[in-house]
Amino acid sequence: MQTINRSREPRQKIFHIEGGSPFHLFKSSGMPVSQKSDCWRTTHNVEISDFKSLKSDGNKLLFVYGITKNRFSDLIGQLNSYFSLPDDWDGYEGVAPNRQTIDDAIHLLRLLPKHISVPKPTLGNSGTVGFYWEKGNSYAEICFEGDETFWYYAKDSSNEIGEDIVSLNTETLPDDLILFLKQF
Repeated sequence: MQTINRSREPRQKIFHIEGGSPFHLFKSSGMPVSQKSDCWRTTHNVEISDFKSLKSDGNKLLFVYGITKNRFSDLIGQLNSYFSLPDDWDGYEGVAPNRQTIDDAIHLLRLLPKHISVPKPTLGNSGTVGFYWEKGNSYAEICFEGDETFWYYAKDSSNEIGEDIVSLNTETLPDDLILFLKQF
């Protein structure tokens, strides 16, 4: 059993590990990690729900089973890989996305209802990150620019919806967007 002391820093979580190495656990979940002395650092916003089982002992969290893979694990791993892209990543002066843009995209995944299918990721050369769904003549996209908002656009043979600025400081997505995404 490993003991984890969790402390907060802006945009990072630090895990102090006693009794073992978490590297393979964080790495296998798609989270970028680095080690600094006895601390393991992940830039992914780890939630308590990311762990199968935790026990608390004062200020220490006892790590029991590991990180749970969920339906978004692979997608989150791919989004986090964008953070390591250099500028001009596309050969056309493409700007690498910043941490906030990637975090905004990951945050939206937590707002998606379970009945909505997993989107495909997209990366714009201006540093934007997005998701899209495509099926037949239907298309939907959601994009992030790193300002804790997103915009969306969706179209099928009979509907066209969209909104330019939607705050991520919410518990739910717009009703028209959720209704549209049900078809994918």
